[in-house]
Amino acid sequence: MAETDIDAVKNGEARSVRCYLAPESGEHRMQWKPGYLNVTAQRVIWRGSSRRWHDVELKAGTSFVSTRHVMRDEHVYKSWFVIECKLNNVTHSFAVPKLDARLCVDALKGNLLP
Repeated sequence: MAETDIDAVKNGEARSVRCYLAPESGEHRMQWKPGYLNVTAQRVIWRGSSRRWHDVELKAGTSFVSTRHVMRDEHVYKSWFVIECKLNNVTHSFAVPKLDARLCVDALKGNLLP
């Protein structure tokens, strides 16, 4: 039987999840930025598809995490979830496929730490 992604991350492996990052309030773009979430038990790092975008690193268990459905005016796939992370008055919103949402949320909340 194949190991699930959650079990693999708990055992020290990493997983990469295709996602989009919402533009920050000061940005002029409306489109969400494509990239990948690199998920480990200790941290989640968003790396954008463009070199001009800075990485976003979140340590496991250090931010408030919530999920919601994609809203009509957001420019991402409707079959995805939005994960919102708040840390020190900064909010990052990531759109991830529904099948990968639990993995990402568990990692961000620190539920995968040994």
